[in-house]
Amino acid sequence: VCNERNLGYAASNNRGAAAARGEFLLLLNNDLVFLPGWLEPMLELVNRGKADLAGNVQLSVRTRQVDHAGIFFDPAGSPVHFRPPLAFLSGREMIEAPAVTGACLLLRRSRFLEAGGFDEGYANGYEDIDLCLRMRSRGHRVAVAARSIVYHYIGATEGRHDHDDRNAVRFETRWGTFARELAER
Repeated sequence: VCNERNLGYAASNNRGAAAARGEFLLLLNNDLVFLPGWLEPMLELVNRGKADLAGNVQLSVRTRQVDHAGIFFDPAGSPVHFRPPLAFLSGREMIEAPAVTGACLLLRRSRFLEAGGFDEGYANGYEDIDLCLRMRSRGHRVAVAARSIVYHYIGATEGRHDHDDRNAVRFETRWGTFARELAER
C-alpha cells in the first residue's frame, strides 16, 4: 500500500491491515535491524496461544543495551519501557507486559480488526499502547518474545515527538485510571 503522503503510524498501518489478506499482521518500523531467528519466537507465542499480541526485545543501535522489553506503567499511569540488563532475558521465553511498542509487533489480523485497529486520534505515539490496552480489555494477552531480538534506531522518525503532549492527554483521558491500576499490580 503506497500512501501519497505521510499519514502517520496509525492511519498507515490501518490502511495496510485493511488491504492485507494473511492470517497474521507483522507491523514493523523502517528503522529496525533484524537478527537471525527474530521472527520465530514471536510466531510461537501467538500460534501456541501464549499471547494474542507479541512484541520483542529491542536493543539500541547506539548503546547495544536493551531499550524495550515491554511497557509498564509508573504510579502516575505514564508508560515506561522495561529496560532490564540483557542477562535478565537469558532462558526466558516471554515477558507478560501491559503493552509493547508498535515498532515490531505481531498479532492475528482478525484480532487487530476486532479491536478496531489503531486509534487515528493519536499522532505517532501512544497508538500502540492504546491498542494493547484495548486488546487486554477484551481478555487478550500481550507479551514480549524474550528470544526475539532486533536492533532499533530509536526515535529516528522526523517529528516523532511533535505530538507527545496531545497524545498523553488523549491517553490519560481514556486509560489513566486503568494504567494506574496496572501500575499497582
